[in-house]
Amino acid sequence: PPDKQLPNVKILSAAPLLADAIRRIHLNESVSKLFE
Repeated sequence: PPDKQLPNVKILSAAPLLADAIRRIHLNESVSKLFE
């Protein structure tokens, strides 16, 4: 809830990273490149 948020904390979406990881696993590609 907005009233419980801390002013110095930013919320980020991990959806693009997870989607790319799933795609790479499905296509039998390297997942380690996501962490470079």
